Amino acid sequence: MRNFERTSMMTRLYEALALLGYEKVDELMLKSNLVHAILNFAEWQQDDELESLCRQEIAKIRTAAAWQNLK
Repeated sequence: MRNFERTSMMTRLYEALALLGYEKVDELMLKSNLVHAILNFAEWQQDDELESLCRQEIAKIRTAAAWQNLK
């Protein structure tokens, strides 16, 4: 995938998350639920690029949760 296409796909994901109020949500479980819903849709649409971005975002959420548990 070309760099422009990847950036466009990332923009698509983050625009969708912004519309859902993702950045205003502090609870990681809610963030995870939002991204998993988009992941399910991407899987249904067989959109490999969007699936990959969702999985990356889920990994970030899991890392944040692990750090929270260490505090």
